[in-house]
Amino acid sequence: MTKGYSKILTMGIALLAALLLVGCGTVPVYNINDAPVEVDATNYSAKDVKKAIIKAGMELGWRIKEKKPGELIGKLHIRKHTATVKIPYSKSGYSIIYTESTGLKYNAEKDEIHKSYNKWVRNLDNKIQINLFSL
Repeated sequence: MTKGYSKILTMGIALLAALLLVGCGTVPVYNINDAPVEVDATNYSAKDVKKAIIKAGMELGWRIKEKKPGELIGKLHIRKHTATVKIPYSKSGYSIIYTESTGLKYNAEKDEIHKSYNKWVRNLDNKIQINLFSL
């Protein structure tokens, strides 16, 4: 190996390592608080909102179960990572609130988590909204 090639290879490895560290960083936990249900109130019920949430979860790989009337628990398992959220809902809105996780670098003091968690919650929220508009 030439001296110049070795130097370029070393710099390339260092750059790749730096990019991987940046890509695996943590970000503030993203919760959905009181997202409004923006459809005609005369045509649906809280039960319809519940169905839209469960359907959205199923479409994205979440396991959604009822904890009690007006509150669902969502669990997502991807590879070695798990995320659990509480989803209170009513006829007029819903929330998606972080409760626990494994393998996602959650830091309770800073309220930070791996950025993939936020992506999963945004995807769930978007799919719920799509399902609500189809009511």
